[in-house]
Amino acid sequence: MRLQETGEKVDFLAVLDGLPAAAGQRGPGYTHDDPRVWPAIVEPVGHDPADPGSPLAGLGADGLTSLARVFADLSNLRGSYSSGVFDGEMLFFAATAGRAERTGSGLWSPYVSGDVELREIDCAHGAMTQPGPLREIGRIVAERLNELPQ
Repeated sequence: MRLQETGEKVDFLAVLDGLPAAAGQRGPGYTHDDPRVWPAIVEPVGHDPADPGSPLAGLGADGLTSLARVFADLSNLRGSYSSGVFDGEMLFFAATAGRAERTGSGLWSPYVSGDVELREIDCAHGAMTQPGPLREIGRIVAERLNELPQ
């Protein structure tokens, strides 16, 4: 959307389980040391920084503090920005594991002039970049890129 606003051509747009920003939806009002911040980070991502195998474990104390600050700041900015309209089609990958209802692709319709194609990935949101789901996503993206005019 921003690229198109600056005159760039965008031939392909894929979104991994993200939601559009809508003006007026207020953020949670986190402070940097709010005890709600870590559960809000860890729950959807599915990685506990205390787990030695977690990608978050390598951040160290300073990195984790910075992550919490950035998360709080970005969460609190919610509502101050609204997604523009993308002129084209979108390929939307939705993480479906643990969700009772499907969300996401329909929410993007007002922000995309063309079709929004839904591809469901059987994993949690935080696992979308794990090897199995990413292999499936990569295969689909590669197919789409190969279909684009050269």
